[in-house]
Amino acid sequence: MVTAVKARPQLQLDEKVLHRPELEELLDERGKLKERVGKARKAYREADEQARGIILEMDLAHPVRVGRWQLSKEDRPGRSVAFETGPRTAVRIRAVVED
Repeated sequence: MVTAVKARPQLQLDEKVLHRPELEELLDERGKLKERVGKARKAYREADEQARGIILEMDLAHPVRVGRWQLSKEDRPGRSVAFETGPRTAVRIRAVVED
């Protein structure tokens, strides 16, 4: 069912609102999970950067083990990379800020 916007701030002149409670619930849950995953990714990046910094300072001629982790280093020369993408349909989901 499509209805005109009334309860929420209007974003466009011809904006329509779909009344789909099950989809709205899924999108709300998705938003909460996206926020949590963003925080987890930031924490991971920081921990990864610190660990890699320590490993890069080590002289590792051969792989070594630290706890359950195996560490090694390998110098790789630069290279040229090119690729093509195929057609796709983009779906954008973003939150509407409400006052």
